[in-house]
Amino acid sequence: MKTDAIIKKVKGLLALARDHKDQSTVDEESQLALVMAKKLMLKYHIKKEDLEDTEIEEVQVAVFDHFDWWKEALSSLIGEHFRVKTYYSKSKLSKTVLKYYGLKKDVALAKAVYLMALKSVIYYTEHFIAININSNINSSAKDYIIGFLAGLQEKFNRFNEQVRVIASRELMLSLKVPTQVETAYHTLSAQFEKSNLSLPQVEDFKSYEEGFFQASLLNFDHVKRSDTKHITA
Repeated sequence: MKTDAIIKKVKGLLALARDHKDQSTVDEESQLALVMAKKLMLKYHIKKEDLEDTEIEEVQVAVFDHFDWWKEALSSLIGEHFRVKTYYSKSKLSKTVLKYYGLKKDVALAKAVYLMALKSVIYYTEHFIAININSNINSSAKDYIIGFLAGLQEKFNRFNEQVRVIASRELMLSLKVPTQVETAYHTLSAQFEKSNLSLPQVEDFKSYEEGFFQASLLNFDHVKRSDTKHITA
């Protein structure tokens, strides 16, 4: 029988295994903890999904006076890769309120990554504009941002592939939005208007490539590595 005590025990063992794996060497205690967790799961027919935290939360990510296309695209990109649903609403002051919806740990991580990525796009685009002041800057900046978003997409794809390998080996959960979140969001969003977002066409491929390259240099490790277990467990 799947008692809370057994599930709590399995979670504790998996946490112990992960904590020790953060060290430079993998010791016997971490291996033993992982083996014991697997045995308990088999004995009591516990699935990976049974280890999932179930508290679903809606969190306000940011409030915008102008919710540009790229800010919406970035919010969807982060949501896709960090197991949360994305939506936005209008405040009484006609400002756009961006929100994430998902498991408590997931929305906290997604928000942190989004805000960091948002600041990065703004900072590097302003720098790009400053050094290309004599060019057709409106078009170039747009294409730079499109390239930047594509670079982030590629970066997160690589990171998630690494996590999937670890998740498969160590009984962690997948990077998909949890079923209970999908179900709850389906009800929540029944009356939502559908977004018609589409990215502009790229005109200046040199600017696009510069944005893509700059995004590839970003380092999210201090955000992601400390919370990898929250993404996957």
